[in-house]
Formats: sequence, C-alpha cells, structure tokens
Amino acid sequence: MCSSLTLDGFAEVVWSEVIEGRIGSLRVSNPEIARKAEPGQFCMLFAGEDWGLPLGRPLGIAGVEGDVLHFLFEIIGKGTQWFSELYSGAKLRIRGPLGTPFPEPVGEKLWLAGGTLGIAPLLFAYQRKSVDSQLLLGVPDASWGSFSDWIDAEFPGLITLSPASAEASNPVEYLMAHAQENDEVWACGPDGMMKAVGVGLTPSVKRAMVSLESVMGCGYGGCLGGSVALKTGP
Repeated sequence: MCSSLTLDGFAEVVWSEVIEGRIGSLRVSNPEIARKAEPGQFCMLFAGEDWGLPLGRPLGIAGVEGDVLHFLFEIIGKGTQWFSELYSGAKLRIRGPLGTPFPEPVGEKLWLAGGTLGIAPLLFAYQRKSVDSQLLLGVPDASWGSFSDWIDAEFPGLITLSPASAEASNPVEYLMAHAQENDEVWACGPDGMMKAVGVGLTPSVKRAMVSLESVMGCGYGGCLGGSVALKTGP
C-alpha cells in the first residue's frame, strides 16, 4: 500500500551516463524524496514526455548525496533507453521512496552481497553503514568487467566474483567459506541467489536478509504485480 511518506513529483536530472554498453547510471535531484529515502527502498521513475510510456520503472536507490538520488539500470527497452539519453537539467516524474528499508544491523560484520544490478540498494546500505561492512558483487562473466571497475572506483575494496574466480564462483559460495556465526548478510539479486542465501546461509549466520525483486506496475502494491510468493516454516 502507499505510505504517507511516499511522494509523487518531479526530479531534475543532475547526471546521466552509460557505464558500459548496457548499464546506465542516473543521478536526479528531489530534496523531499532524498531526505526520506533509506537503504533498501526504491523509486518509480517514469520515462517519456507524454503518456506513451505510462508505467514507471522500479529502480533501487543506489545512494543519496544531499538532495541527489542515485540509480543504476540496465538498458533493455524504450524507457531505460530514454533514461540513458537524459541531459542535465531535464525533468522526469518520480514516485518514492517505496518498499521496506533494511533494519539496523545486528551482526558484528555486515556482508552486502549483490548479483549484478542487485548491488544497487546495497551500495546505499554501504554508504550509510554503521558497522564493519564488505561489498560482494556476483557477475556471470567478463562482460561485466567495466561495471565492476566502476563500482570499485566508487567503493574501493569491492570483491567481485564470477564462475572464473579462483576463490569462489559466486557471493554465496564465498560467504559459506568466510561469514562467521555472529555476522549478518544482506543480499539482493536473482531468485536463485536469494534461495541459496536462505538455504545455505540463514542457519550459519546471526541474520540473513534478502531484498526480493519482481516486475511491478504501480509501485504502491495495489496492482499486486510485484508480489512475491513466500514460504514460512520448514
């Protein structure tokens, strides 16, 4: 449902760039949403200057600096292509912040594990970290090298893992070997990775939390398009 903290309005583009062939970075200014945003939340960004593209694109908030919100996205259609071509000073519709934020950490160390663009909300969490934290990025192949380098330049110390990595082929495998029982894990990425976190890591760390992704229409929860089926118990 829509929270009283959710705002509908416009944002001014500060900077838009293509990190590599299919990944974009977008920074927009909206003081009210930036002030309310917390790690783990997202915004609906609306593309186009008319109603030709009426549905918003849900993008996880990758960081906040002053009045500026940062988003990462994959260029896969007309809407995200439009985002990648925006110029400084342009305006776009925005709704947010939406979603349930991450809680305060309870572990001695916080592991932030993202699968490809699932890293976005974890970058915001790392920015606001209150305990010792480590970022992990899982990618399928070397084509994500530019993306990994870009994140490492902004957040030095990033550990990137792929099937070609010597130590571990993915973040969950790495955490199985390195996370301690008093540590905490937050993860966001493909469903398979989230299931692996739940099955493989939940019993062995103090707390493991996953940020689930799904295609959605309204961003409020009213259309039920973004609902995710959950199982509780054994």
